[in-house]
Amino acid sequence: MTARPPPTSRASRRACFCTTPRTTTASTPASREALDKAGVKYEVHIYEGTQHAFNNDTSAARYNKAASDLAWSRTVALFKETLA
Repeated sequence: MTARPPPTSRASRRACFCTTPRTTTASTPASREALDKAGVKYEVHIYEGTQHAFNNDTSAARYNKAASDLAWSRTVALFKETLA
């Protein structure tokens, strides 16, 4: 994949990715490179064994409660760290 343009915001980021389909995580290296170049603080979490929309509790086929709960707790932690 080609490098992504650098972000215009310096806001901290926390990315949550599934493993299926693989196209979801295919851009991760290019995204990391762009964020590194821009000096943006970020974390990337890849939730093994999950599908796209793994936090959608209205779809039993995709919903993964453990991964969803962990992703949500990490999101709330980011808000507490950056918005406090």
